[in-house]
Amino acid sequence: MEDDVYLVVGDDYAAFARPPSVLTQSQLGTMLHNGADFSGARVFMGQGMDLAVGPLLRERLAGLGAAEVALAPPRAPLELTHKRHTDYVLVSEPQRVDSRWRFALLVDDGADRLSDHVTGQHMGAMLLIEAARQAVIASIERHCPRADGASWGLILQRLDCKFDTYAFPLPTEVSVGVVESGTGDGQRELVLDVLFLQAGKRVSGIDFHVGLCRRDLLSRIEGRHAARAVAEALRQLSPKGAEAGLAG
Repeated sequence: MEDDVYLVVGDDYAAFARPPSVLTQSQLGTMLHNGADFSGARVFMGQGMDLAVGPLLRERLAGLGAAEVALAPPRAPLELTHKRHTDYVLVSEPQRVDSRWRFALLVDDGADRLSDHVTGQHMGAMLLIEAARQAVIASIERHCPRADGASWGLILQRLDCKFDTYAFPLPTEVSVGVVESGTGDGQRELVLDVLFLQAGKRVSGIDFHVGLCRRDLLSRIEGRHAARAVAEALRQLSPKGAEAGLAG
């Protein structure tokens, strides 16, 4: 098996697996159980893998002679992605490369809630959009730190998505560029372009137009809008409002 290269993906992408080069996690497990010869082989982890078993797989593969086992990097911390549970973090910690922030896409189809929508061999668009959103938040945290150490409140103003081709469960780089487009009244306006790259080629591009403001200010703005929305809903739900709706 000298010089053999293997890509391992999650079991949800069984239709994508093309043995012997592309294996599901279960297929790899069977080969390990049977003591397959991995002498000199190089093994790479694609999307959908159970990220928690990576170190064990590396140990087992090394014991069977693998020359290289490339595991996924650790997930970004919760304070960067603003998630509440590590299982739902879809990107690695950002690295600054030239003028952009770069991440690895980390999809665990046994943990992430968006991964239960599998439509064949490719990853779903909503999964990529959520990963892009997390990468945007993490990039803002690193690119625009506040002097007081607090996080910005973020207002999503516009989202432009383009899917050039299928995004398969391959090793995927997420690259984020940040451009400031305006400031004023304690707020900042940013455009962040997010690229998904597989084998060095773009498969998707998503642009986020966002506003940043202090969290206390954002809370007051949100509160005013919420009060108006509740008042309008109650008017519509009142007997007079219901009658007016029927009359219209």
